Amino acid sequence: VVGMAFRPVENERVNGLVRLTYFRDLGPIGQVTGGGTTESPKQISKVANIDFNFDLSERLTLGLKYGYRQGKVSLGRNSDTYVKSDTHLGVARLDYRVARNWDVLGEVRYLSTPLADSNRWGLLGAIYRHLGDNVKIGVGYGTSKYSDDLTDQSYSSRGPFINLLGKY
Repeated sequence: VVGMAFRPVENERVNGLVRLTYFRDLGPIGQVTGGGTTESPKQISKVANIDFNFDLSERLTLGLKYGYRQGKVSLGRNSDTYVKSDTHLGVARLDYRVARNWDVLGEVRYLSTPLADSNRWGLLGAIYRHLGDNVKIGVGYGTSKYSDDLTDQSYSSRGPFINLLGKY
């Protein structure tokens, strides 16, 4: 993974992050990972993400994200037959500071896999509590089965979540 951030010191109204990822997951079936045992397909992918936040006011921030995965995925964990898995991701997010220590956010997500002729929409909502100046914790719910991490092809991301964020 390599990335670059755009964080102007004089004007913090616009912040951006560009990230490139090379992902190679070719382990055997039953491979033990940080999340447990996996039976997901093998994959080789290159992923590019660009993410920008625009402060519209002191309380309202617009976030836009575009991601693209160029890669191939096996037909199964034991298969050495691969198919293209190029995918596009778009996310539009609004963050609103309700009170001094509370934020809410809403996202609209779109995932397109042209070769599979698949287009999926989803929503995500969350509420966050600031714990001091550098940490916030939140809970939320996502309606889409897909993750905004384009290397995750499990389609198991729907449902409630807890998120802990550090910031500076």
